[in-house]
Amino acid sequence: MKRVVFMRLCHNVVLVFAALIFFFFFFNFQYYHQEIPPVYFLLGLTVVFLLLLVLLAIGEISSRNAFITLDRETETLRLKIGDYKLEAELFVALDNIVEVFSQEPDLGMVISRVAVSLRKLFRGETVLVWVYSGKSSSTSLRVVEGEEFKMDEEVIDEVVLRGNSVLINNLASFSRYKNFVEAGFVSILIAPLKKRNEVYGLLGVFCRSGRNFSSKDLDLLTVASRQISLLIENADLLDKTKLLSLTDGLTDLYNRRHFQEVIETEIEKAKKNNWKVSLAMSDLDYFKNYNDTNGHLAGDKALRQVANLFKEGTKGSDTVARYGGEEFAIIFPNTTKENSLKVCQRLGESIKDFKFPNEEKQPNKDFTISIGLATFPDDATRPEELIGKADAALYQAKKSGRDRVCAAR
Repeated sequence: MKRVVFMRLCHNVVLVFAALIFFFFFFNFQYYHQEIPPVYFLLGLTVVFLLLLVLLAIGEISSRNAFITLDRETETLRLKIGDYKLEAELFVALDNIVEVFSQEPDLGMVISRVAVSLRKLFRGETVLVWVYSGKSSSTSLRVVEGEEFKMDEEVIDEVVLRGNSVLINNLASFSRYKNFVEAGFVSILIAPLKKRNEVYGLLGVFCRSGRNFSSKDLDLLTVASRQISLLIENADLLDKTKLLSLTDGLTDLYNRRHFQEVIETEIEKAKKNNWKVSLAMSDLDYFKNYNDTNGHLAGDKALRQVANLFKEGTKGSDTVARYGGEEFAIIFPNTTKENSLKVCQRLGESIKDFKFPNEEKQPNKDFTISIGLATFPDDATRPEELIGKADAALYQAKKSGRDRVCAAR
């Protein structure tokens, strides 16, 4: 812009000198042929020069104002283009997140995609996506794109409990954010994730490069958080819907259909990795008598209690399912028969030791369970065969007097 003004000024100066030369020769010609007094010649030359200067000054002022206006309009357009570019990048980021829904995602997959997309949107800064239930971060899904770091509890309180966004540059000036400073961050940008005005998570962008975040950055993250909240909520609903289709409504254990899928999958894994899979089939002893004596509501309560004892007594990698009625099944991946037998014996003892209402009215004066155990590939090589061997061992436990664990031989 300055270069254009300078060239314009040079152009005007050239015009002035050209005009002066013209009038100099003109008056000089008149002076020699008509004997005009020199004073008139100088006066005319001065008037012409002043007129030219005034005209040039007016033109220069007009041109300068036009250039200033044009410069302002150009800057406005540049800012608008920048805003449109940010909005376009936001739409691209959201589109990348939505794309994952075509793959039947779980909540963890969606959160990971959110973190990756936000990192691209904010030019490679460290990004945190933290989702949890209600106003507690004790049970949560936490994904960091970039170098891992410890989250400042005070910031969590400010965002979660108050639902506020946070924009802080020059973190070193605030002692309360020393955890971020120690991690090498100089500025942070955080927005809450909300569902019906309840905060259930947060999005954070953390900068180590010295970048100062602006209010536009905060607006961008806030807009993103609103849209991402809907996407995460939908993913959570999908997870819950899938879980409902896989679980038993009474006991919250996996249902028979899911059990069948898992046993087939685990045996295929065992074949590839050359490891063992053990299966326990169990049946509550004299459960019909307990129902008839105490009523079906008491029987349902007993089934839920047995399910809880099974969940508490097994590992997270084990699959506990309600096979049907008072029958339960447990799949032990990568577990030998000996180790599975020990677990089953402990489970039987925990049920026997638990004080069920009116259990003394049972034929054996206690509420107990019988368990049959079989192991792949020791006892069977196919899922159906393994279930059959475990069932046969369960029958043997019942035939031998109940309240015991029998393993296939």
